[in-house]
Amino acid sequence: MRVPHAVKGRRAHPPKPETKIIEQINKKEKNKAIRSALASSANTSLVSKKHLTTHALPFVLTDDFENLKKSKDVVKTLIAIGLGPELQRVEKKAKRASGMKRLRGRGKVVARSVLIVTSKPSDLTKAARNLSGVNVASVDKLNAVLLAPGGVAGRLVLWTKSAVKKLGDEALYY
Repeated sequence: MRVPHAVKGRRAHPPKPETKIIEQINKKEKNKAIRSALASSANTSLVSKKHLTTHALPFVLTDDFENLKKSKDVVKTLIAIGLGPELQRVEKKAKRASGMKRLRGRGKVVARSVLIVTSKPSDLTKAARNLSGVNVASVDKLNAVLLAPGGVAGRLVLWTKSAVKKLGDEALYY
């Protein structure tokens, strides 16, 4: 029998598909959060608290970086610009999740490292997705979760030239 409260019966009050589960946020409020996180990613003192870098911010790379297709090429480039210790820091911090998370297929807890912002979706997305803590996003898909993971501002962001140009030309997030 498929009745509630019976063994192997249906749920009494299951979630309804017509109910909205996602909480909406005002556009102005969302854009203000993104602008605030972008500003904090250019603040050297905030970024150096979370990441191992001593370079002047913001990082701007050439557009050739978007065309990389292999993970080892991405790693070589990141090491060449001085982010080798940052990648090692994240690999050391990766650990097994405890409790039910691990049983439900969310078995690793990985710290966030570098966010790479491109002008459009590219091959770099596939090349960098296997690197620990590294995220790739196009400039029009940025959000506060990517720019300030855990609600803490000051993520290390690498920009491509065309992404910076697109951010200014299209006046995104204003």
